[in-house]
Amino acid sequence: MRADKLRAITSYRFDFVEKALLEAPKKFIHQREHLNEDDIVVIQCSQMCNIRLMNDANFRSFKNGGRHTYHGGAFDTFPARITAPSTGFWNITIDTVNRRAISVTRKPTLTHSIKIIRRSSSKLS
Repeated sequence: MRADKLRAITSYRFDFVEKALLEAPKKFIHQREHLNEDDIVVIQCSQMCNIRLMNDANFRSFKNGGRHTYHGGAFDTFPARITAPSTGFWNITIDTVNRRAISVTRKPTLTHSIKIIRRSSSKLS
């Protein structure tokens, strides 16, 4: 095999591995709930964290490392409160805010609780 072709293959392999490592999904805490419009998700957490409230399509994109939209953000004071914008199934995720690399083999070490304040009775049959 020619040296330039071998170099190209090797370079491609390193680029592929580097990209795969960068796009590896970080571990997060997840809970899926049926929420009615104006229900409030109340989160307690032992440390600063990112809290996202996403519909199913955005959650799939989040899990796959793609673009997604969400309600919430980075919180450092608790309890954090996020209001459901519409009725439907919603995904609540919590992950740590950390400048160091996050292990992909275990979940973040934090204590948390997720409670739902129902503003109306469930419309789910």
